[in-house]
Amino acid sequence: MPTPWTERQRVLERAVREAPRGIRWTLTLAWMGVIFLLSAQPHLPQAPEPWLDTLLKKTAHALEYAILAALARWALQAEPVKHPGLLGWLWAVLYAITDEAHQSLVPGRHPSGWDILIDGAGAWLGAGGWPMGRVRRGHSAARREELASSIQGDL
Repeated sequence: MPTPWTERQRVLERAVREAPRGIRWTLTLAWMGVIFLLSAQPHLPQAPEPWLDTLLKKTAHALEYAILAALARWALQAEPVKHPGLLGWLWAVLYAITDEAHQSLVPGRHPSGWDILIDGAGAWLGAGGWPMGRVRRGHSAARREELASSIQGDL
């Protein structure tokens, strides 16, 4: 018998799976706009210690591009393309390159190849971690079968 939590999760997974193309692309492009606005800031707040400032900013880079790649993959899953995960990753990496070029035009900011590498690593994680409902390693064969049948029942 499903618990209220598992029922809510199934409803959310179904909503994510069945979201219209326009919503998917709107959210992807809106997130790209957020990244653009963050990159347009001439001065970002700094942590008190240089090592902590670097850690926080590089983690933020990876996270923002993980989100972008996940959104791009999700949007591409509604399109007739092969390998939406790979294309979502590529989408995010290409945007990271243009973002660094944009930063070269912002006073007080400078482009960094390291940032592109960090963005690409975050994008790889984001593109590989979507959708939420996929079967993960470590589940027993019976649990995998139960998950597969519940997903098929939703279709």
